Amino acid sequence: MNTKHSRKLVLILWLLALALPQIGCGTGKRLQAPHWDIDPGNLIQTARGQLGVTYLAGGSAPTTGFDCSGFTQWVFWQHGLALPRQSYDQYQMGESISRGKLHTGDLVFFEIEKKGASHVGIYVDRDRFIHSSSTGGRVREDFLGDPYWKDHFLGARRVLPLAYKSAFGPSSGSLSSPLPRVRGEQTGGCRCGMNR
Repeated sequence: MNTKHSRKLVLILWLLALALPQIGCGTGKRLQAPHWDIDPGNLIQTARGQLGVTYLAGGSAPTTGFDCSGFTQWVFWQHGLALPRQSYDQYQMGESISRGKLHTGDLVFFEIEKKGASHVGIYVDRDRFIHSSSTGGRVREDFLGDPYWKDHFLGARRVLPLAYKSAFGPSSGSLSSPLPRVRGEQTGGCRCGMNR
């Protein structure tokens, strides 16, 4: 092998050595996110800016409406954080948090009609969360202590700052067509059908 090819090979191997830990190397391990300073209060301000926006099954933009996971995905995206589109995939992100240790910006999950995480919202504070509700027909705030939500509470996940904008996310601020769908995947992210 001549020197020119040898240098090229060394450069390629060096770049691969740098890149593989960053992309997870196919090990199934989650990538480490950059440590961005995300103010959870600003995240909630963005979420509250959508109060009253219409519920739309499969919706992921304020101009057309949101379903539950489309809403959480859109809010986090506005702060440079990418979440999966489906509520049950969002439930796999970050760190599990007990209800008693919730902080502003944590994701709260509910099991409604179907087993597993079928509804999601964003924890605000003082037992309140914000979500896009099919039954309410809009983005609204509710109390975790309400008997309905208390009975259906599944768990919570802390994703700040574990999520991040990926190469697969939208290039503009719109999430009208967020992440590429896998064949057979449902359009909407909320699997609950009906929620309060």
